Amino acid sequence: MNLYDYFQQEGRGVATRVAKSIGAHVPDVSDWANGNRPIPIKFGAPIELATNKAVTRQEMFPEDWKQIWPELIGIDGSPATTPQPEGVANV
Repeated sequence: MNLYDYFQQEGRGVATRVAKSIGAHVPDVSDWANGNRPIPIKFGAPIELATNKAVTRQEMFPEDWKQIWPELIGIDGSPATTPQPEGVANV
């Protein structure tokens, strides 16, 4: 899911919540979501955490994520999944 779709799904106030949680300005976050400006790489992981992995670094940076975060690459070259405790689904 991209940032714009996440904001639409979550509704009013979510852009402000995400901006505050990642230490960014709300207008900047809105510009990123609307595609007016690219998301700075340094905000990739914080956005992923702030959205509870609804918006992933792989989705935000589809061309570059493997070079930026090689630890996210799975054995087959696809995004790796994080092991979860028993009874919790991988996201």
